[in-house]
Amino acid sequence: RKHTLFANHSMTRSGDACHRCADLRISRAPLCLCVLSAPHEESTDVQVIVGTAEGPVLLADRHETRDLGLDEGPALRLSRPT
Repeated sequence: RKHTLFANHSMTRSGDACHRCADLRISRAPLCLCVLSAPHEESTDVQVIVGTAEGPVLLADRHETRDLGLDEGPALRLSRPT
């Protein structure tokens, strides 16, 4: 089963502000997600950290998905500093 992740990079718009992230290449549903805010409102550089049941923590954006190489996993919760 393929899992597709969509991210909206705007708090006020939809449609053109929503994009599909690169293929996650995971067989089971993600355990958790943490969306990293775009640097400014007009930016489309949204990144999503994905905790997977398989163990790796992934960083996904519209162009690529890559393993962050964290040794401990699976991650059940993710957060970003405020």
